[in-house]
Amino acid sequence: MQKKEIGQLLSLKKRLSDFKLLALDMDDTSLDSSGKLPIELINFVNRENFGDLIIVFATGRMPLAVYNSLERLNISKVVISHNGAVISNLENGKCYYENHVPSEIVQFSIELH
Repeated sequence: MQKKEIGQLLSLKKRLSDFKLLALDMDDTSLDSSGKLPIELINFVNRENFGDLIIVFATGRMPLAVYNSLERLNISKVVISHNGAVISNLENGKCYYENHVPSEIVQFSIELH
């Protein structure tokens, strides 16, 4: 995420009060070229008071693959992972939602292959 984009987030803060949830994509969006959250984004999330706005991060990867990135944020560690198939809390291990591909479809796909 570039500094210009962080500035855009700041200018949108007033409008963010109209929302209940802000989901930020991690892969190739929030993460920098080294695969880490930029310090500007960390500082923005940690210093701003978003009221009741819930901030979550989304990734196509498994939840534990992003744990270290989220460790420096002072927000809940709820992550949307596996391209939306799982919503879980990395702090307490609670899973809020799971949607797996049925085994019949997996078996059929294997047979087709």
